[in-house]
Amino acid sequence: GMFKWVLHWGLLDGNSDVFALMYPTPHELEKYAASGHPKPFIMIEYAHAMGNSLGGFGEYWDVINRHPVLQGGFVWDWVDQGIEWQAQSALHSTLNATPQFHSPQTPPFGAATAATKAVWESHATPFLYGGDFARFPADEQTACSQITSSSRVQGKFSAHWSFESFPWHSCEVPSDGNFCINGLMRPDRQPSPAAWELKKLYQPVRLSTTVAELAGAVPKVRMSNEHLFQPLSGMVVVWSLLVDGEPAVSSNATIPLLPAQQTTELSPSVALQPLCEAFAVLSCILDVSLRSGVDGLMLAASHEVAWEQFQLPWRRAKDEPTTTSSAAPSMVPLAVASTSMPALAQLSYHIAGDELQVRGSNFSAVFNTSDGNLHSWEAHGASLLLKPLQLSTWRAPTDNDYGKDVFRLAAWLNVSRGGMQVESSRLEELPGCIRWCCTTIPLYSLVSHPPVFERCYTIGMTGTIHVRVELLPGESPMPSLPRFGVQLALPATFTELGWLGRGPHENYWDRKRGARMALHRSTVIEQTVPYVRPQENGNKEETIFAYVSSHNANVGVLLMGMPNFSFSSHHFHDDDFGASNLFKVQSHTSDLQPRKGTWLQLGRQKGVGGIDSWLSSAPAPLPEYTLPYAPMQIQFALHSYQVEDHSERPETLAKALQPLLEKLSSA
Repeated sequence: GMFKWVLHWGLLDGNSDVFALMYPTPHELEKYAASGHPKPFIMIEYAHAMGNSLGGFGEYWDVINRHPVLQGGFVWDWVDQGIEWQAQSALHSTLNATPQFHSPQTPPFGAATAATKAVWESHATPFLYGGDFARFPADEQTACSQITSSSRVQGKFSAHWSFESFPWHSCEVPSDGNFCINGLMRPDRQPSPAAWELKKLYQPVRLSTTVAELAGAVPKVRMSNEHLFQPLSGMVVVWSLLVDGEPAVSSNATIPLLPAQQTTELSPSVALQPLCEAFAVLSCILDVSLRSGVDGLMLAASHEVAWEQFQLPWRRAKDEPTTTSSAAPSMVPLAVASTSMPALAQLSYHIAGDELQVRGSNFSAVFNTSDGNLHSWEAHGASLLLKPLQLSTWRAPTDNDYGKDVFRLAAWLNVSRGGMQVESSRLEELPGCIRWCCTTIPLYSLVSHPPVFERCYTIGMTGTIHVRVELLPGESPMPSLPRFGVQLALPATFTELGWLGRGPHENYWDRKRGARMALHRSTVIEQTVPYVRPQENGNKEETIFAYVSSHNANVGVLLMGMPNFSFSSHHFHDDDFGASNLFKVQSHTSDLQPRKGTWLQLGRQKGVGGIDSWLSSAPAPLPEYTLPYAPMQIQFALHSYQVEDHSERPETLAKALQPLLEKLSSA
């Protein structure tokens, strides 16, 4: 009681040297700093790191760095308090019963490849949490079952144990569920993706510059030692110029002693603007990394102490545009457009039933005229789609979503899973391409005037498919969207992955400062983050392009943003992560079995939030990281390529196709 009084009451009238609260918002910190109170503000708990969390952490430190009176705080908490499950361990013999792990449905497309399963089994360790341990004694089971079967409906005992955290169906001893799985480290002390965000924002050295300072013959970057007492010595700065995500020029130099609270200027050894203008097509970035130069008591040599990236505005000059016909596109009513277009010798279409079939010299695509989805896509002798390309407005809830607004947003689960119905469509002949646009409405909606989604597919003669998806809100109010984009599934042999965007670890709209912009290469199975309890995971922000390839089929799929998108790739369906569960269930990521397919989600989604994980006045996420119900659109393009054709490297194709994408999007 005294602890609570000292920290929460009378703090501004002389009873304490500091002002301290739990879980204030960044706005409340700003408000305190503006009030002029002289007492330092220290957050005794903040940034609840439960599951996929720590969104908005950068906003805290933007405010803290502006105001000396704000002195940081203590993230809750350091490590997930889970216990590794080993069937033959001493723990096993102390449990009244074997934990009843979640058993997902049998994958509808068969088991994943053996190599994928082997990687996953070494990746996902089973950890126990509240609800996995001792059950009521046998003589109390009957009473327990009677209580839970009635109280689940009537809401009894809800003042003591919430339905969210208590596994009523299994009659466990009362627990807080996975509420102690709320750390920056996994139970095995491996860092979660959120830990990299904290490391970046806690770095003790600030690197800053301006475009004008970088444009000179001798570019300049300011380095400030933010330590209060410790000088920087024996440090090495590593410069890298990333051209379209890949290192083009790099150098390093030992920096002189820099006392605490002092600033100095550094310069890379080359002029940056000429190199960007000579080679960069998609992006040009200066990456600055400060590393320890020698082994020390705490840090090994080459340990990265601080880093920063600076987006440079210079690009290679575009080629002169190719002259195209200025004739206006002709409109072809869908109901009668049942023959090939003679004007497009290499591109034809045919309508049969509810299918619009488009063919080129080395590809074919089939669109369903009833639901508006791309149902089939074949190229280079391979079938590329396991499941159709379709709209997606929902995501698997995170722990923060369950604690905040999962029920408020549930209308979008109905929209996403209920399917679409085409209300109207049009087909156009354009110079060098065909465009099919359709207006669709949800088959299942809880409002009388539902949203309208317009999709336009523009197919070029080379097989590139440009996609535009637009949301047109209806008159009935709807909540903000968890996600706005598309999903599709490729065959399971599509296992190799690359992307130019934020990475290499998972990152989100409100938690991406600790993820570098670069060209990353990995595998699909490594993108699934083994949170102890399954939830939304694996997202990558600011993706300029991504590709997934199958060496078995000698084919790959290239996805290009216009200008960029967020995406995720898994050998799991969203339902495996709990997408269909509006109530949190007792489940474990380690129980999931990779499916025989590769699922992709791309578009935009709301942030993950991270102020707290319960029903408080704090927003999750912050308002600037939500998708309000308002007009919005995304654009991207699909292109296939042959893996063994070295002239068709996806990184090279993504750059070479830029002029074509601009024409398709503006046609």
